[in-house]
Amino acid sequence: MAMSYILYFGLLLLCWLFAFWADRYNNKKCVWLIVLLLAFVSGMRAFSVGIDTAGYVNSFRLIQIGAFRYAYGLEETFKYICFVFLRIIPNYTALLTFFALIIHGLIIWRLWDFRKVSSYSTMVACYYMGFFFMSLNTMRQFCAIAIVFYATRYLVKHQIFRYILFIVLAFLFHQSSIIGLALLGFELLRWRELSRIKKALFMGVLALLPVMDYYVLQALSRYGDYLAEQNTDIGIMVPIKFLFLMVTAVFVFVIYGRMNHFEDWDKLNSENRNDILLCAGSYFVGVCLIFASYFIPIMNRVGWYFVIYECIYMGMLIKTRNILHKCIFIWCAVIIVGYGFITAMTHNSQGTMPYLFVWQ
Repeated sequence: MAMSYILYFGLLLLCWLFAFWADRYNNKKCVWLIVLLLAFVSGMRAFSVGIDTAGYVNSFRLIQIGAFRYAYGLEETFKYICFVFLRIIPNYTALLTFFALIIHGLIIWRLWDFRKVSSYSTMVACYYMGFFFMSLNTMRQFCAIAIVFYATRYLVKHQIFRYILFIVLAFLFHQSSIIGLALLGFELLRWRELSRIKKALFMGVLALLPVMDYYVLQALSRYGDYLAEQNTDIGIMVPIKFLFLMVTAVFVFVIYGRMNHFEDWDKLNSENRNDILLCAGSYFVGVCLIFASYFIPIMNRVGWYFVIYECIYMGMLIKTRNILHKCIFIWCAVIIVGYGFITAMTHNSQGTMPYLFVWQ
């Protein structure tokens, strides 16, 4: 068990160091090293690491022999993705590594886009502590989350059609990804900047939102019992995060002022400022949805598409020109995000202890 702690903490340190060097020297090779490290540890895990891993591997076996109907609970499109991959490379570890590359590659590279408004080393460290263990279990949905998260780079550029195409791609992995269309509401805040065609496209999607919301709830209803069990592990950290978000948002954006908080505020372009708005707003929605899961368990999984912005929000707080504020926010991030990371290991809530490589 001690070796597992060493591996997980060692991976955290390496990811933080590579992220720090990548940001400091604008070195994209370090970004690739982070992606490859996370994908290697995730993909090369033994099938006993992670609550859902053994179940996925069993489904892979069934899919490989064409027994699709016995691989329960998986989208047909996801089954075909697995089937085609296994026809080319008939190895389950290779398939796990492939999905890990999708997840960590898209998320880590999307975080790179936010480095002007958020501390990149903080983002990477918070992402690892907050979501790495989860990605070993809910792998299929995390593929969808990663695709939707990466697609927001087109949303802030008003490339709505391209964003919708990525939502469709994410839908192949997990049907809940359709909730990503809700982020189109971000465009309402920039309505005057849209062309007539984009306004028409936006209104068409908006008209379908009630149907899509119903579809998402129906698609996730099959997880009801599982989520009811997982919901008991939410604990007191959700209301703490909500309170922390409210206090810091008022402080940064109202009392102290964003112009005083952010480094080089005058040098940020409109896209950078839109990133700040997107991240803060999405994280608020995510925390609210996770909080709602106390009463409606399904909201937990829906909230993951938004609460992933937590790592960016923490990095935004730390990327301040005030040294005292920076120190305070660093400690807050360590406590708030680090608590879940430590708890996941000490209580083995994600089934990731002990960690074993596939050859062990």
